[in-house]
Amino acid sequence: MEPITFSTELTVEDWQALQFAARQRPFKSGTRRSRLLSRLPALGAALLWVGVALALPGNDSRVAWVAGVFVGILTIVLVTRLTLRGFRPQPGGSFLGPVRFSIDSAGVHSTRPHAEGVVRWPQILTIDATATHVFVWIDMMTGYVIPGRSLPAPFTTDTLAAHMRALKAATPADVAVAGEAAQGLATDAAAPGARLPAPAPRAQPTVWQEIVSVARLVALRALHPARFVGRDPSIFVLAAILLALWTVLDPLTSSDALEITWYSLPGLAWVAVGVMGLAWVLSRVSRPRIPYRQGLLLATGALAIAICIAVVARVVDDSWFYLVIAWAILWGTAYLLRGLGALTGLPQWRAIFVAALGIFGFAMLSDALYVNPSIWYYADDDSNDDESYVDAHTWQRMEELQFTQQSRLDTALAPMAALPHTSPASWFVGFAGYGEQHVFADEIALAAREFAARYDAYDRNIILANDRRDPAQLPLASAPALRYTLRRIGAMMRPDDVLFLALSSHGSEDGSISISNEGRSPADLSAIDLAAMLREAKIPWKVVVVSACYSGAFIDALRDDRTIVLTAAAADRTSFGCGDDRDLTYFGEAFYQDAIPGAPTLRAAFEQARQEIATWEKKEQYPASDPQAFFGVAMEQKLAGMEK
Repeated sequence: MEPITFSTELTVEDWQALQFAARQRPFKSGTRRSRLLSRLPALGAALLWVGVALALPGNDSRVAWVAGVFVGILTIVLVTRLTLRGFRPQPGGSFLGPVRFSIDSAGVHSTRPHAEGVVRWPQILTIDATATHVFVWIDMMTGYVIPGRSLPAPFTTDTLAAHMRALKAATPADVAVAGEAAQGLATDAAAPGARLPAPAPRAQPTVWQEIVSVARLVALRALHPARFVGRDPSIFVLAAILLALWTVLDPLTSSDALEITWYSLPGLAWVAVGVMGLAWVLSRVSRPRIPYRQGLLLATGALAIAICIAVVARVVDDSWFYLVIAWAILWGTAYLLRGLGALTGLPQWRAIFVAALGIFGFAMLSDALYVNPSIWYYADDDSNDDESYVDAHTWQRMEELQFTQQSRLDTALAPMAALPHTSPASWFVGFAGYGEQHVFADEIALAAREFAARYDAYDRNIILANDRRDPAQLPLASAPALRYTLRRIGAMMRPDDVLFLALSSHGSEDGSISISNEGRSPADLSAIDLAAMLREAKIPWKVVVVSACYSGAFIDALRDDRTIVLTAAAADRTSFGCGDDRDLTYFGEAFYQDAIPGAPTLRAAFEQARQEIATWEKKEQYPASDPQAFFGVAMEQKLAGMEK
């Protein structure tokens, strides 16, 4: 058999690959029990970390503990990395530079410019191969590294390692090696015309083998590079499995009723784009580079970690949030470190750092765009009682109330005309349109209190409300009643006065809000009708807040330089929280209750409410309602003076 002879140039990267492989050997060798015992200290440290975090009182102290430990771990890693940079072979030493390898039945021979060496097969413990190197171990941490880039065709690292294992197996373990060094480098006599045996072609892994390899990597087990190629069927099947897993686990985190919506499919496509981008980063930044398909399989497998973290983050208490984030960072880093290390033979810290920045930026952009990567969303808790049975007594009572509406409005509006007037004065009109659910009347009552406290409109406010709990308590909400109220108030207002108009009800896709109450025929109030009422009332300075589904449609009809319009949802989106089991809608709670009392400006209050609503909807897996706002420049300047 002819010897396999070739020359190469050993570099710092080859040295790093050898050191990396040596650090991995203790976790690969020995019995399963010994490998498990070697991991117990890390497991104990993790349990201690979690235990102390749970024992600490208060969320702030827990956050400080988690952040401190995480920064400490990061500091140790960075210091270790910087220290190891000084322990590198020097040019002209015993490692770097040209070397000629000859592999035959006697062993592995290496020839350097100033030294020669031979390792007989009985001295060799094991032979390992990665995608880029072959490692010949003669001790637990000492061995030869053979770069795959210099192998003679048609050898690869896997086929060379197999060939060397066969030569080692064919050599008796008790071969005497004493005195052989004095005889020179012995090689077998080659028969005339003998050729190297052609290595068998590298077999492609099956889909199952690649899926199992990804599962082992997610579990932070050792990865065999030959079974991690990135074939198209494997990537497709893995993506399908993860999608099915996410589809099943996603609704299990909530006890509420769910329904499927296909409007979120673009969110899944967005995630797919992110995975492909991560694969591109991993393949381009790794040194040596890995094929894009391997990077794509690696990035797709990382979704299993993301799914697990997402599910855990929803079911645990909010005080665990930072601990879950730290766990996700450590798990993801270990996953990529093991995967890239197995595929390249080197610890790819640079690639992992760039990938981490990309993942963080992608997550922030996804949050800003309100991406919902799920086909599930919680069924709207709206109840439709329009066709429910209402007895004759209710109809009669509502008819009697309707006949007295103008006198009730006059009684409520008359005292306002006699109030002392200092310009600019604030006026408030509330309109709760849907009476079969109390949440809208409660929300408008809160809006009246908060606007009165903020803009001194205690005495100049009136509420029109449909509320089945007590229809006679307040003037009924109807389009004619609102028109009449706005005209009367417009006649009392001075040119510098400001009207705050808050409306709350169900909304329709045609850009209108519902007007309904038991014992009355349902009606609608459109954005165009409301704009016409305000023009008829000759009210120039106004702030209009519409809390309803699809309420963004009101902006175009009302916008002008002296108007601010705030809506609970975009023109093509629904809002949430309008059920009888709630006191306020999501928008009412975030804007009127949480934001208005403490925000420095109305714009700041709206932005705070918008972010809070987005957080709730993302946690509950609702499609983003995307609240909208228009701030007329003159109106915002005027409001700033009033708020001072």
